[in-house]
Amino acid sequence: MRDPVYEVAYEPEPGCDVRIRVNEAYGVIWFDEIETTPACEGKGYAKKAIEMLKSIAAKHQVAIQLEPKAFNQNKGEGRMSSASLHSWYASLGFKPRGWFPGDKPLQWLPR
Repeated sequence: MRDPVYEVAYEPEPGCDVRIRVNEAYGVIWFDEIETTPACEGKGYAKKAIEMLKSIAAKHQVAIQLEPKAFNQNKGEGRMSSASLHSWYASLGFKPRGWFPGDKPLQWLPR
């Protein structure tokens, strides 16, 4: 049986959507995808959505894991590369999981 996938949309202002997709695997939240309406990128809305997710995870003492991978970089200038995303998630408190050499996922642990 496959773990359920949850999609949530956050609308910080009319016409601006942040869509996130997560699932639960092995007792952690696996953060699969986040996408902001292109015209609304760079306004901090994705960061706000991640902070809300971290708040919920902290309340329930659940870790969040993700693998920063850029997609749709050809939609316009200013799109983050995978390396830039890695740094961006690090600025939000995500750290290398470090289970084995070359382990790519990052994780955020509740305090």
